[in-house]
Amino acid sequence: MIVSKRLRKIGCGCLLIIIILLGLGAAFSGIIIRRLISGTITQKTGVVQTNVGSSGGTTFTDPKTGAVINLDVNRIPDNFPKDFPIYTNAKVSSSYTAPDTEKGIWLTLTTADSSEKVVSFYTGKLKENGWSQTSTTDPADGTIFTVSKDKLAGSLLIQKAKGSSETSIIIVLAETK
Repeated sequence: MIVSKRLRKIGCGCLLIIIILLGLGAAFSGIIIRRLISGTITQKTGVVQTNVGSSGGTTFTDPKTGAVINLDVNRIPDNFPKDFPIYTNAKVSSSYTAPDTEKGIWLTLTTADSSEKVVSFYTGKLKENGWSQTSTTDPADGTIFTVSKDKLAGSLLIQKAKGSSETSIIIVLAETK
């Protein structure tokens, strides 16, 4: 009886240690895998620095120009104009920030809402926020707004591809000279 109690305690202790080691291994393996992927891309390209985030997003940075591409990071870049409307039910799918010398940004959003609803939102909100706009509509290709405010100008494309359940919102802005 004494031996069996002692064996149970040892067995439970060993099981607890194994569980702790598996948990730590899982946590550190994600970090190690992300670093290996980032290092491999940087090494193979010779130029592009890569950061694979824990949330699944990936950032590519060109150290020579400063250009940054963010994929699936679920956030709007810090340098995106604060007064440019962002569709309420949209999620960020990618972004591109040009080097400081070019002062440009590209933001891609997606939503399950209809393209008509998104166009209606932007028609009102752009004017409300002081952005001037002209639009060209082609049912096959979606709606394109040419937008400008102060020293920024660009385009806004709203499109729902055939067979897609999501509407894409692509915003491209750059400083004018």
